[in-house]
Amino acid sequence: MERQSILLAATGEEADKARPTLEAAGFAVHVVAPEANEWPASRAAIVDGAAPDATAFCRRWRGRSGGQDAPLVWLADAFDPLGRTAGWQAGADAMLVRPLAPGELAAQVARLLTWADERERLVERAGESAQINQTLVELYQQVDADFRIVRRIQRSCRPTNLPQVGRAHFAVSHRERAGSAGDFHNVVRVDEDHVAFLLGDVMGQSLTSSMLAVYLHQSIAPKDIHGQTYRIVAPDEVLARLNRNLATLGVPDPPLVRLTYAVLNGRDGSLSYSVAGHTPPMFAPSSGPAAMWRSSGPLLGLPDATFASRPERLQPGDRLLLYTDGLDGTTPDQADVLLAGCEALRHLPLASLVESLTQSLLAQTDDPDDFTMLGVEFV
Repeated sequence: MERQSILLAATGEEADKARPTLEAAGFAVHVVAPEANEWPASRAAIVDGAAPDATAFCRRWRGRSGGQDAPLVWLADAFDPLGRTAGWQAGADAMLVRPLAPGELAAQVARLLTWADERERLVERAGESAQINQTLVELYQQVDADFRIVRRIQRSCRPTNLPQVGRAHFAVSHRERAGSAGDFHNVVRVDEDHVAFLLGDVMGQSLTSSMLAVYLHQSIAPKDIHGQTYRIVAPDEVLARLNRNLATLGVPDPPLVRLTYAVLNGRDGSLSYSVAGHTPPMFAPSSGPAAMWRSSGPLLGLPDATFASRPERLQPGDRLLLYTDGLDGTTPDQADVLLAGCEALRHLPLASLVESLTQSLLAQTDDPDDFTMLGVEFV
């Protein structure tokens, strides 16, 4: 094992006494005069406080590279209290008063070096921690920047104006949460009479979920076109195709998706819809209390999932509300909250109803998630 170098700033008898005990303890001792300006690199220093240049040596020792952290031991005389005070004022880390017990000096130096080694390890670990923290900060900033880009992409995908198709009118209210966003919606004119509308929610709070929402939004095709003819795709078939598309992405542990998709005839009010694990649509007829359409199906993303289309017909004045579950009162077991809110606000125009109901739910939610409510009215 390499011997640790110790600087002994002493002369004459004091040097002759201290050096053998230190060398016997395994230290490599370099003896210099206290007035010396140059000395070998050393892990610690011992200075004879009775020497005239002891205080000046301490200042030079502390001023050299590494001297701020290297231990310094001051040797004082029992009959010289002012000398002991001067040692502390000069920056000594330890004070030993002569006469010394056998092995006392070597034991003190060894202990100080152990503390110095521990301090160096702590400083190194602190530096590593600071580097790790800086890396994490940079990664967070990159992820945050990526999320902001995804947000802009998602906003660009949302319809800026909801079409009116025949007697079908639409309104939407959307609230974003900082960070990831899994909600997506769309209203698409299929032909002169038909309109398709959807509301979906990718489960999870990740960049993958956000990008998957964009992918699904862009993947939905409401009709198949063959030359000069086309076929409107039934809601259950739309969901089945999406489910197959999710399987082909090859995403490890792909997020699950909740989605409601519907096709409405804006001329006669006939409606066909399919639900994949989503919140139940809320039906508010022109007369009579609002109620939930208790129909659902498996989440998108599950293998071999099958879906069903359900027929309904809207009458003049009827409304249908689709919504995600980002606010309190929107889960199936809280249906009474949402129904009561709808009843209290049903006198409002559709756009005002959707917005006011969103505000009411938001006010009673402590930790809101992304939330979207899409309303349709058959006039």
